[in-house]
Amino acid sequence: MLEIVSQIPGGEYDSKFEKYAQIGVRYYVVYNPDHWRRDQHQPFEVYRLEEGHCVPQQGNPFWMPELGLGIGTERGLHGGLEREWLYWYDELGHKYLPIENLIAHRTPIASPGAPILGAATTAEQVIRTLVRRQLSQQLGLLPAAALDSLEQLSMPQLDALSEAIWGFTSAADFSAWLQNTLSH
Repeated sequence: MLEIVSQIPGGEYDSKFEKYAQIGVRYYVVYNPDHWRRDQHQPFEVYRLEEGHCVPQQGNPFWMPELGLGIGTERGLHGGLEREWLYWYDELGHKYLPIENLIAHRTPIASPGAPILGAATTAEQVIRTLVRRQLSQQLGLLPAAALDSLEQLSMPQLDALSEAIWGFTSAADFSAWLQNTLSH
């Protein structure tokens, strides 16, 4: 779970810990670049669920082996604004370029040695791979035919699926969503 803290405190450091621990969220990332001093925390914090409690972790970037992704912060320039930004990383600590840059320029992602990405992987392939991983995390092993159907989805449909996944409780939920989406 990723929380980006806004002007209005939302229980990021207390009630949400308990809520996410109860529902079994394995990792809880709090990104608080603007209000961390107010909240008496660091701008980037990662917590891992251990024995029912959210335990602070060390590292920037921080590698999450179950997800096959790392997350961290570093300074960068996006939309003409230079500041600290959140980025995704591979297992070796190589930063993935922001998806919007890759899509706009149709740039391959060069990430040798990464577990899911080869040197010629496109942004669309990365997104499909990440959605497959989300489905596997949420629903477990799915039939190959169900996963193959992801190839039929457009980028906006993949984006919608990445949000809908968290409401699925069974493979039947995914199948129903897919059938509804592909029929429209």
